[in-house]
Amino acid sequence: MSVLDRVRKTVEALPEVTVATLLVVAGWCGILFGFAEGANASIRRHIHHVPTGEYTWTELLWMAPLAATVALGVIALVAILLDRGVRARGALLRLSSPLIVALAVYSLIRSLRPGIAGLAAGVLALGCAVAFARIPSTRLQGIARGARWQLPVAIGALLLWAVGVPRYRQFQEQRSRAALPVATQGAPNVLLIIWDTARAMSLSLYGHTRATTPQLDEFAKGGAVFERAFATSSWSLPSHASMYTGRDAHEIRINRDIPLDGTFPTLGEVLARHGYVTAGFTGNLFYGSRDYGIARGFAWYDDEAPASPSKLASTWTLTGRVLAPWRRWRGNHQEIVRRPGYDVSRKLLAWLDRRGSRPFFASVNYFDAHEPYLAPDPVFNTAFSPTPLRYWEGDMRPTDPKVLSDLQTAYESCIRYVDHELGLLLDSLRARGLLDNTLVIVTADHGDQFGDHGAHLLGHERSLYASVLRIPLVLVYPPRVPAGVRRDAVVSLQDIPATVVDALGIPETNVFPGISLLRYASGTATDADIATPRFARLDPNKFYPAEMDWANKQQHRIGVMSGALQYLVNASAQEELYDFVHDPWETRDLKGDSTAALNRFRAIVETSLPDSMRPKPPGPRDSLPNR
Repeated sequence: MSVLDRVRKTVEALPEVTVATLLVVAGWCGILFGFAEGANASIRRHIHHVPTGEYTWTELLWMAPLAATVALGVIALVAILLDRGVRARGALLRLSSPLIVALAVYSLIRSLRPGIAGLAAGVLALGCAVAFARIPSTRLQGIARGARWQLPVAIGALLLWAVGVPRYRQFQEQRSRAALPVATQGAPNVLLIIWDTARAMSLSLYGHTRATTPQLDEFAKGGAVFERAFATSSWSLPSHASMYTGRDAHEIRINRDIPLDGTFPTLGEVLARHGYVTAGFTGNLFYGSRDYGIARGFAWYDDEAPASPSKLASTWTLTGRVLAPWRRWRGNHQEIVRRPGYDVSRKLLAWLDRRGSRPFFASVNYFDAHEPYLAPDPVFNTAFSPTPLRYWEGDMRPTDPKVLSDLQTAYESCIRYVDHELGLLLDSLRARGLLDNTLVIVTADHGDQFGDHGAHLLGHERSLYASVLRIPLVLVYPPRVPAGVRRDAVVSLQDIPATVVDALGIPETNVFPGISLLRYASGTATDADIATPRFARLDPNKFYPAEMDWANKQQHRIGVMSGALQYLVNASAQEELYDFVHDPWETRDLKGDSTAALNRFRAIVETSLPDSMRPKPPGPRDSLPNR
């Protein structure tokens, strides 16, 4: 018997499947297995505290099953059309139903991450398909008839969830707003604008030769610019937590798999106690997700990208795995789930228009300057180069100086776009009559590196050098902040909550430990204020196992900034000392020239940080070469 005959006999032995039965199988496999994937992510978030990432768990509960249903439904329709087109007499229908089961099972196994290889997952999925193929035809048809009328109800329930959850959140916000205490008459508003990944050294506001920030340059003339502002870490989560709690990164229990806990009050919680409506809007859909706990204190928190077919498809594991390489092959290297700055601004303005007459506190994160550094066409992607400069992770040769230079150019083109969005937002606020009574703070959570200390430090989550930690910080509020001043004292993102409380005249002066930036802006900061050292911390990046050996031995752990000096300690307790004022790119290590300064910083670390957080020199076993 030939191979073809064997295949034909095997197909003929499969249970007969009608068109209606195949569609029901595809629909229910999509709903059940897709929902299981979304539920798994939700369980991981709520029980195991593993954030869902670029999607909220409520999105996954309806998007994943809907994406799976559409994808498997398309496979079923293609099989139906081909079966009729080639006159296969139902053979393709018989083959398609177990195939659909196999795909649904395989996708679920891969999403569960049980620790088995892809091939093993495929074998297990095929086993389930074989078991399904052994169901007698009459029984399968009976099951399909019973489930046929329930399928539209299930799909309708998914769509109702998609529409109902946002409406329920709005209802909750209205309830919380109604329960707020009476606010002080004429109380000022607060707007915190965060440029994600925007380093001060790439801003024309801080002397950069490219005109990257004309809008911010002009706006800052009406307030105070801080020349030596530092982030508390070189990545988003701890820096955002510091901005909201006023605590240093080493004080906060937060990491990539640990959401921010309730140990310290947030700025939103404090302002809500005084009658403020609060809202957060973020373009950073991963570390800005509410799953990380940083939405605490915001009655309204918007961390969802605009709905799109690509976003829907990426929520189901199997279509997500196909979609990403397909988009790269088509030349689209943008992230599948990305929230552009104009959408963040649009959502903020829509919320302001419906917030009522109460004073507001709003935090806005613009994510456009983050890799992969894709400034919008057709203006901004050529802002500083005659042609678009786009490099992708797989194509980059970071040891090539031209690649590093082009990456920085693309990055600064993105900053130019964020600055443009700032100008549009300020114009909209001005047209609404809101700017005169609003404390506006423009800052960033961290910067970025482009080979400043070696090509292996490309990005920001690998070091605590000044190019990563020095960030813009601008305060504009005419009643309390003098116009046209620039201050060179070392300040920190940690100071923002204390500044807001001070500017608003809220009596809870001891709730946040930072130093009010109004003291520096008005020239009333004491010598003790100016001399206060500022800290940064960087934890090992366990989500990048290929780099863990390097991180456990060489990655920076602690940064201390004071005066004109920055003191750094890596994981092996090796020290570095730089004068970031006279040597802004930190090219000369001063540790061999200034014993007194080193001793002073060592004493600061000894008295300010618990012993468990201070790096130790490697022991004999740690010093052995890798084998």
